[in-house]
Amino acid sequence: MFSPEETKRAGTLCPKCRKPLTLGVEYRVHCLAGRTIDEARAYGELHRPPFKKIVPLSEIIRNVFGAKSETKKAREEYNKLIDESKNEYAILMEVSIDELLDLTLPEIAEGIQRVRDGRIHIEPGYDGVYGTVRVYNDTDRAKFRGAQAAMF
Repeated sequence: MFSPEETKRAGTLCPKCRKPLTLGVEYRVHCLAGRTIDEARAYGELHRPPFKKIVPLSEIIRNVFGAKSETKKAREEYNKLIDESKNEYAILMEVSIDELLDLTLPEIAEGIQRVRDGRIHIEPGYDGVYGTVRVYNDTDRAKFRGAQAAMF
């Protein structure tokens, strides 16, 4: 796989088999752009307004329970949190972690803190496959499942 710069230097033929390379979106953008990728990134960092990445509360809860789709238990936990707080945005961005610990499971409160801190796992999509956003990976989930099992 070549970067756009390498493709421009080497040409659009494979150096081994001499067949045409499949040129990607990044190469096309590079051809159309008036500046290099590094210049564009630097410009974006200087001029982009601040932003936060937010994961929906229902996804955080599902991730804690290890469910790929909505379950009754996850829906009940979501509704309980919404009923006991103002709204989803307030839960995700404003309610203190101490208050959240009083309202929900520690793993969910920790998941919300991870989202606030930007400590999430993002796997980009490709070729028609959707990307995924996870608050906890399988190792993290196994740790708090083990801690729960040790309590009983």
